[in-house]
Order: sequence, then C-alpha cells, then structure tokens
Amino acid sequence: MNDMQAIILAAGKSTRFNTTTTKMITPICGKPMIFYTLDLCKQLDLPITLVVGHQKENLIQAVVENNYACSFVTQEEQRGTGDALKITQSSWQKDNLLVVNGDVPLITPQMIEKLYAEHIKIDATITFAIAHHDQPSASYGRVFDNPIRIVEARHFDQRADNYPWINAGIYLIKKEFLEKHIAHIQKNKNSNEFYITDLIEHASVQQEKIGMVYVDFQHVRGINTISELSVVERNHYQTIAQQWLDNDIFIKDPQTTLIDTNVVIGAGTTIEPGVQIKGNSIIGRDCTVGAYTIISNSIIKDNATIGPFAHVHTNSVLNENVCIGNFVEVKNSTIDAGTKAKHLTYLGDSTIGAKTNIGAGTITCNYDGKNKHRTIIGNQVFIGSNNSLIAPVTIKDNAMTAAGSTITNDVDEFTLAIARARQINKDGYVLHLKQRQEKIKTTETQ
Repeated sequence: MNDMQAIILAAGKSTRFNTTTTKMITPICGKPMIFYTLDLCKQLDLPITLVVGHQKENLIQAVVENNYACSFVTQEEQRGTGDALKITQSSWQKDNLLVVNGDVPLITPQMIEKLYAEHIKIDATITFAIAHHDQPSASYGRVFDNPIRIVEARHFDQRADNYPWINAGIYLIKKEFLEKHIAHIQKNKNSNEFYITDLIEHASVQQEKIGMVYVDFQHVRGINTISELSVVERNHYQTIAQQWLDNDIFIKDPQTTLIDTNVVIGAGTTIEPGVQIKGNSIIGRDCTVGAYTIISNSIIKDNATIGPFAHVHTNSVLNENVCIGNFVEVKNSTIDAGTKAKHLTYLGDSTIGAKTNIGAGTITCNYDGKNKHRTIIGNQVFIGSNNSLIAPVTIKDNAMTAAGSTITNDVDEFTLAIARARQINKDGYVLHLKQRQEKIKTTETQ
C-alpha cells in the first residue's frame, strides 16, 4: 500500500453533539476519538493529512502532544466534506487517497486492507465501504444504484428497509480522478454544503469503475450524538473484554467490566464484576481485582490483591503481593512488596515500605489547605487502627503506632508512638448523673 495516503476529515462543528469541546477529543474507552483513526493510519504506515476547523487549537494540541506525525489543513468555514477534501489538494502525493471521517473510530486495519485489495483488483476509480443497516437513522447516507449514488441522511425520505445499505464514510479514490473532477462538486442547494459523496454519482455517470466493500456495521458506527457515543463505547468495551478473555484473563462478568483500550493485564489475573480499569494502567500476573474496584493510571505488580470496592489512582504503584482491601483509596502513592491495607483507609501522596501493616481507618492527612505533603512509612511498620498521619511525616522501619493515634512527629526505628488523650474512668458517675436528672425532672413537674 505504498501508493496510498490518508486524508482524515475532522473539521465539522458537530452541532448534534451538544458539548463545549470538539467531539474529536472526546474519550472512547479512555482514548480520544480522533486517536483511533490516527492509530489506524499509523499501523498501516500511511502519510496523514488531518483536516481541522471547529476548535482546531484544542485538536491540534492533543495530536501534537501525543507525537502523531501528520500535516494539518484548516477548513476555515465548514462547508461540507467535499470542500474539506478539496482544500487538501496541495498535499496529494500518492496515486490513491484514503478518505475517512474522524468520527468513525472502530475501523480496523483489515477493513482498509480489504478496501485496498478490491480497489486494485478491479482498477477502480472509487472504492467505498458499505454496511447493512435497515433501521431508520439520521446519521447515515443510503446507497442507491442506477447510477450508483449516496443520498445523505438529511435528504433521505424513503423507507430504510428498502435501502438497507449505508455509506460507511470510508473512500479510496484515485488521485488522477480527483484532480480532474473535484471542482465539479456542486453546492447542495438545501444545505449549502459540498458533499464528497457526489463524487461517487459523478464517477458512476461517467461510467468509471466503482468498487464497494461490505463491512460490519458495528465497526463503522459514526458518532454524531451523545447517544451514539454511548452505544459505540459500550460495544467497544465488550470487544476489549472479549479480547482479554481470549488471552486467558478471567473476567467474571464482561457485561459490567470496563477496561480502557490502553490497559495492559498479565496472564492469570482475575477481574471480578463491576471493575473499571482506566487510562494507561498496568496489571501484573496472577492478580485479583475485586468487585467494583476502580484502578486508574496506576501500576499493579504480580500477585497483588485489590478490592473489593477499592480505588487506586493517580500514578500509584503497588508492588508484588500487596493487599489493598475494601473501601481503601490509594492516590499518588508507592507501596512496596507484601504490605497490607485491608480496611477503610486513605493513603494519599505516600511512600510505604515492604511488609508493613496499615490498620483499619488510617488516614494520611496530606493536604494543609494549600499544599500537598508526603507521608513516608518504612519497612515492617505496624500502623494501628484509626490513625491520622499528619504529613509531612516519616515513620521509620520497624516502628509501631498505637490505635487511635494522631501522629504529627517523625517516629524512629523500633519505636512505639502513642498520640492520644489518656482515658479517665469516673466510677459511679452514670448513677450520679441519672439521679441528678431525676431530681431536675421532679422539680419541673411540681
């Protein structure tokens, strides 16, 4: 496919996608929408031209910050897909141009390879992808024949089941044809836009060879509304779960498990129902992630047990054999091998050594209202239940803290820290109090 380059159309205003930012950087399973198409072209080693327009600064920034190699062309006025393609003419270098919409994120490399093979096999002028979808929709143009043409969704007024084949928005077009005929696209009198699909009818009337490749509708669902985004994301989460199942990761309930696209999971790990693993998280081998646990942008190493109902996030690192139990939150912390925090604990901005025990109800008090501070806990430390550790504070190796303590000062090795009020028992005080209350009650009723 050395004779092919990609043009990605991403300039539209997305008026039905009612958000404040361009939909192109809206995350799908943790990955911005436009990155799917960019990664597709990168996998196929295609030169990329990205057409930007609406909120182009945000889109360009996201693409550049993630080191995608592509050139940008700006469509200053959004006048349709035909105009968007036309303004890229100075970048046309290859014999064939792959033109794709940036809001169709689940296209696979195999689909493009199939499209290209058909295009070359029949020496087509235009080859485009179609999918079967016989339900009414405001998002998909319909394929007609005699001549072959696409009727855009906004202009389609027939029964959908009579025209069940939809345009998938993936085109492979000979550069030579485009150079001769791109100027022939006429502005649609109803929408005042130029449609790339008019090239198909023009080629058909000119008796040029036109190829059509059938693809699975689930892979070419476009995203024009929040509702469509929800459907695509749900379907992709199920695809991701199945891929992990196929790689021997035991996901007990794929329907309720959400694993983002960039997550890595080691062999032998078990994922219980309701789990979310987000961002660039890495889960090691033979781990157990308990029900309804959330892990985000963190590293969990081999043989760790997390949850149920735990939350590990913000670049936390949990080393081998760590045990994080129910209702424990770990944020921006590193916990060394064999350490346990099993119940009702918050560990924020902490560095914790190996084989340490964190008692139930422990809180690292890391924020003073202005700045965050770190808590450092050494190896083989015993933190008693219901402790408040006021950062910045260091508790050294083999130290202990008593239950109910508020630790404000550093604790040396092999030292027991007790930081709580002394208990005072007043014998008979309750009886005296009750007698006093009865006397007051009697006086009030007289």
